[in-house]
Amino acid sequence: MLRNFFLFFSVCLFICLLPLTTAISKESNVLRGSIFDRNGKLLVESLPLSKEEMRTNPNRVYRYGKFASQLIGFGNLAETFQESEQTSNAQEYFTGRRGIEKIYDKGLRAGSDIHLTIDYDIQEAAEKALGNKPGAAVVMEINTGKILSLASSPRLDPYDFLYRISWAPWQRLLEDYRRPLVNKPTQGQYPPGTMFKIITAYAGLKEQNIRPDTKYHCTGYIVGVGDARYYCTKETGHGEIDLIQAFSQSCDTYFYWLGLQLGADNIASSAKRFGLGAKTDIDIDYEKAGHLLTSEWKEEVDNESITSGEVFATAIGQGYTLVTPLQTARMIAAVANGGVLYKPYLVSSIKNGGDRNRIFKPQRDESLLDAELLSEIIKSGFSPKKLLENKHIASSCIQGEALLTISKQNKNKQNHYWLSCFAPTNNPTIAITVLEEHAIDDKMVLETAKAILKEYAMSNSMH
Repeated sequence: MLRNFFLFFSVCLFICLLPLTTAISKESNVLRGSIFDRNGKLLVESLPLSKEEMRTNPNRVYRYGKFASQLIGFGNLAETFQESEQTSNAQEYFTGRRGIEKIYDKGLRAGSDIHLTIDYDIQEAAEKALGNKPGAAVVMEINTGKILSLASSPRLDPYDFLYRISWAPWQRLLEDYRRPLVNKPTQGQYPPGTMFKIITAYAGLKEQNIRPDTKYHCTGYIVGVGDARYYCTKETGHGEIDLIQAFSQSCDTYFYWLGLQLGADNIASSAKRFGLGAKTDIDIDYEKAGHLLTSEWKEEVDNESITSGEVFATAIGQGYTLVTPLQTARMIAAVANGGVLYKPYLVSSIKNGGDRNRIFKPQRDESLLDAELLSEIIKSGFSPKKLLENKHIASSCIQGEALLTISKQNKNKQNHYWLSCFAPTNNPTIAITVLEEHAIDDKMVLETAKAILKEYAMSNSMH
């Protein structure tokens, strides 16, 4: 079903990317606006050309090629464009199709410049570390919602779409198991695995089902309906174990037991308070909402009640639970800042050279999470991670695997690996989430987080 949905989505997207058949409003004397990073580094521009060049050249220069291609996006020429004597300026027919180029197309066409929250050096470090492996990296300021990096791998080449893309290369993109057309930070939906134990623990503490020192005897498995056994990560069991130890020793049965006390609806309710199960409304196209298991949804879809096995899976971030890397970074930010959920955003300002510039400011959710409980979550679930030698930017992290899947090309079962951090530990300013699809181990997510932190330390003069 998911494969058919993706194929349908891809065909619809292909249609959307085809040049427009309707006329485009013409502003022949205005160059399309430029796009800059947060420090004023020029990323995309349109150049003054000779009259002859202007007749055939869409005139869009992506100065760093594939850099942030899923985020910046791309555009192309409308079908109404004809290379004829009557065509004086091809740029009149250029329109944004994806990313910032699409969302802010109207302002860019009018000549306004877009200034992003993205930091070129941090984004470049993330993309270089991800390489061509399918994955994502998000860096968010925890007290503003500004996105410093929104990296998706593999990247796209915006020049492939500049005129029009034929079906053959489009089909190759569709068939690539790494899904380059998916902007993974905002469109990739994955089981969160260990990340979600934060939600289950918060729900348990909030509903007073447990305290941090509440113990449970782990025998290596828990019994569900029909005497079905659901096993822990340690087959022989962990013995008497509390919440802190359940996190540090990755005891799944502790969370099975806690999840069964809470029920799926209580877990979903807490997840929603962290912004899961809904779009963040970031200023980029085609964002996905993820998914949470609820009684209402299960009855509507299957006409059945939720089983104990489904509750067990939900409690450890498996089963029907899906999140995006952006949602996860936002969740980590809320944990680190004491319970404030900020709306993530990519554009800091739109400047038109006049006095009508638009400045974007942080927006926060009015409902706050319980700061005291979050403090307990940090103590229980996050471990210090020395990703850098720099003692001033120590980080606190939570990591894990999620969902055994089958890679289309090698048929081997491989996990998704997650790593989320906030840093510096004692006075956090950023949240980082890194994901690798179909990974063999956690090497890439660790190296990516390390590269991001190193660049962040350098750009913020933390010595």
